[in-house]
Amino acid sequence: MHNQKKINKPGFCELHSHGGSLAADEGLYFYTMTYSEKLKDPRWQKRKKEILFLDNNKCRRCGTKFEMLNVHHLCYIKGREIWDYRDNQLITLCEICHRHTHEEMKFKKQFKHGRIKDTVSILDIVKGLGGMKDA
Repeated sequence: MHNQKKINKPGFCELHSHGGSLAADEGLYFYTMTYSEKLKDPRWQKRKKEILFLDNNKCRRCGTKFEMLNVHHLCYIKGREIWDYRDNQLITLCEICHRHTHEEMKFKKQFKHGRIKDTVSILDIVKGLGGMKDA
């Protein structure tokens, strides 16, 4: 339970309003951190700086150094903390490329599950992601 804080039960309402959750374990209550809280955690901040350094503080997709940079998880492993990933499972992306990457992932998931079948809608999505230019 390394991502949980021990708390007293009376603080439940205050903590619950922040989006976390409480879990009881042998009469003790633990507050589970939200994803937003994990992003502010010193362990993630340290890991993020390491990846930015390894990627020369530039986007690995477009090469820019002038946009806000994010560290993107290439995969998520159930039960693993966001700072406990290997170097090759994390990548530096600028804000724009990060957004496009998530849009592409969403598109691929929808296509895989048969939610997108129309060729026209597929081309429209690809164009919207910047993958194709109008002639």
